[in-house]
Amino acid sequence: ANKQNQASACEMADNQDEEDTYTKALNKSGCKEVHFALLDCYYETHDWRKCKSFSDALRDCMAKTKGNKDAASSASPTSSKK
Repeated sequence: ANKQNQASACEMADNQDEEDTYTKALNKSGCKEVHFALLDCYYETHDWRKCKSFSDALRDCMAKTKGNKDAASSASPTSSKK
């Protein structure tokens, strides 16, 4: 395949005029680059097993993002822990 004629998943997403809810959440998570690296890997290999390192990196990034949100919400004065 001629890679010069193929746009990466990231380039295709950047060309969209409107952001959907998923894209907004992805941008907010801070894991956008990792997500598109995973999509690019799958696009090139067509085998998720060959993209496991990217999948693991995305999972870790999302878990870290979720952990930061959980820490922020537990620090709020309205939370009640017993």
